[in-house]
Amino acid sequence: MNIDDVNWCIANADNLTLRRFAEQFNYTNKHSANQRYSHILSSTAFKKCQNSTQLLTEFNVWKGSLEEVTFWGDYAINQEKLAADYALRCEGIKTAKQYAVEASEELRDSIRRRRSMRDL
Repeated sequence: MNIDDVNWCIANADNLTLRRFAEQFNYTNKHSANQRYSHILSSTAFKKCQNSTQLLTEFNVWKGSLEEVTFWGDYAINQEKLAADYALRCEGIKTAKQYAVEASEELRDSIRRRRSMRDL
């Protein structure tokens, strides 16, 4: 068991939710986040918190709720946006490089033509 996330959950028990937990520890997978959070809530260390039973009840209500579906759906959409943004930036850089190469080739050709005309 990762003691850091357990300690964080204990320290934040007054306003703990799966959403806050998943965001704090960068969970990207609903199943993994739910499984880990469930293990923490059921742990001996966490059961010493005054509101451990309430948090477990709230977590059980959360699972399968519209709020859970929306949270993970929004997360997936955001990941897709980030991936698309990254791809666009990469394509932009490739395009800029290509234009720079073409412009430098045209400039070189222009300079060569001027020199050859001067030499005539």
